[in-house]
Amino acid sequence: MFLLSSKKILLYFLLIVFIIIFQAYSPKVMLYNGVNVSLDIFLVFLTFLVLLNNTAYIIFVAFLFGLFQDFLIHSETMGLFSFIKSLSMYYLDKIKQNNNLWSRHFKIIYILFIYSVHFIIYYSVIAYDINLFILLISFSHAVISFILFVIIEKILFNSKLL
Repeated sequence: MFLLSSKKILLYFLLIVFIIIFQAYSPKVMLYNGVNVSLDIFLVFLTFLVLLNNTAYIIFVAFLFGLFQDFLIHSETMGLFSFIKSLSMYYLDKIKQNNNLWSRHFKIIYILFIYSVHFIIYYSVIAYDINLFILLISFSHAVISFILFVIIEKILFNSKLL
């Protein structure tokens, strides 16, 4: 029994190392006022984790991932990523809680909505402003992350996770 759980832990650890490397070397697009847009692979990975595992642990892992991103990406707003990643995982857990009540289409729209709120909070705080441009950046970043989620869900789970 311990061997199975240690293999799962090792698999998650290797996957996390791969995601950290992929996140670090993913292309970044610089917009205005030093705002960079890149893939948020951590958010997509945490979404899969929250849909597959116990949420309390995943919220803690999301907090740690967010803190790690705060240290690396935007240290001026320390704690922002850790807060919004934990909050996003809490609300994404509602998909599991309402699995039998919600249709697949509603779950997909809900994930896109949570991603959008995640990026709206992030970009409005780092830009110290909220305007139409920030909303467009946030929504486009959410759509890109959502497309990545859908592609991985289609490949790995054959669209049966939601």
